[in-house]
Amino acid sequence: MTMIPHSRSAPVPEHEHTQTPAHTHTNTHDHAPTAELTRLLFGPDRDRVHRPWRDLVADPRMHRRPEDPASEQLAASYRRLRAVNASVDAVALAASPERLAAMHEWTGPADGALTVLSGIHYNLFLGSLLDHDASPKRPLDAYLRMERIGTFLCTELGHGNDAAALETTADYDRTGRTFTLHTPAPSAAKFMPNTGPTGGAKSAVVAARLRADGRDHGVFLFLTPLTDETGHPLPGVTVHPLPQRPGSPVDHCLTSFDRVVLPFEALLTGAHGRLADDGTLGSAFGSKRKRFLAAIGRVTAGKLCMSASAIGGARAALATAVRYSQHRRVSGARPDRRVPLWAHRTHHGPLLAGLATVYAMTALHRRTLADWLAHDPADPVARDAAERQVAVTKGWNTWRARELILESRERCGAPGPAPGERAHRPGRRHRGHHHRRGRQPRPLGQGRRRAAPRRRRCVSGGRPGRR
Repeated sequence: MTMIPHSRSAPVPEHEHTQTPAHTHTNTHDHAPTAELTRLLFGPDRDRVHRPWRDLVADPRMHRRPEDPASEQLAASYRRLRAVNASVDAVALAASPERLAAMHEWTGPADGALTVLSGIHYNLFLGSLLDHDASPKRPLDAYLRMERIGTFLCTELGHGNDAAALETTADYDRTGRTFTLHTPAPSAAKFMPNTGPTGGAKSAVVAARLRADGRDHGVFLFLTPLTDETGHPLPGVTVHPLPQRPGSPVDHCLTSFDRVVLPFEALLTGAHGRLADDGTLGSAFGSKRKRFLAAIGRVTAGKLCMSASAIGGARAALATAVRYSQHRRVSGARPDRRVPLWAHRTHHGPLLAGLATVYAMTALHRRTLADWLAHDPADPVARDAAERQVAVTKGWNTWRARELILESRERCGAPGPAPGERAHRPGRRHRGHHHRRGRQPRPLGQGRRRAAPRRRRCVSGGRPGRR
């Protein structure tokens, strides 16, 4: 099982040419399959792209502790986010879809909340700032040093898949060269961004409808401060926490604005649109929809990150389930013999099929990522094809990951689905006994043995009937 990376008990194998002490016998034939499987999983850039994240998540402090209270788990995830920031070049990370995807692939199994927070800060927030026109009045220092954490406010309570129909408005005042950001109705409240008080000061890029002199120019992004150093909302900003969701806790909230005044440089501009002082808009696109899609272009990189997180989580889950089944012993064919779960074909068969699937998922992700990096953004046909491929890959990989993780949890019996049992955490070593009472996992199709039905005596003297 050394081909599965997300376990500290099975680290990423070293290259075939790794030197070993002279007194140690090395079987080159045994190492060749491992090296080839590693190459298939991570490609030729394993050391450059993946090893830094592997080394980072090897630290137990980077792992989520589900036994802690939800508030402490969330605070710890924000601390880990700052630890990530201290170990990377934030601009280089945000500018590289390849490194962003690798970050999601490795941090996901360790702390899902950290993965969400880092994806929002580096890709959706900082990436959007870098992709648009730079402004000397919009320095990035506070975000690069993480003195302010970035978030992304697009989806509204009443608008999800139809995000192009967003209601939030940003009205331009040519006299003061300012914008007034406003939430006109409850349905326009920004839904689910991580805008709670935990983590300290936060800013956001907010998707809002740009209006000048009564004319609607479509949806653009606006850099907006949200909270101060204590996490308290700034004037005009209202934040309502949402109920805690199952899984990794993130401070999801409803966020709305009451006529918040923003400076002119808050508008993120580019080829899709630049506003003149007199309120006229110059744009390379005549369509509002195309302007909107260009403004939120980082969503495509986010889909690649979700695909990466899915394959990382699926590999970690399968690695745990396979190792568990190899030393968890159950009754065998003879009453006096106990065998590993893995000995039952009905148990290991689906896991082996899952391993084949996760290799296919990984290969699809790597190919899609390479095609995305290689496409010409100036060619609309090539860009559309690359975006469709990313969307299909994200959908297929996340669906398969959900199936594989559920299968792996069930294969671990009681510890798998039970809260607090970190069945799929990297480095989790299951022992032969359970820490909580529950059923032993049985191979698929091996139910409880039922006593053979007794033949009923037929009173009339004929043949016994059947049940």
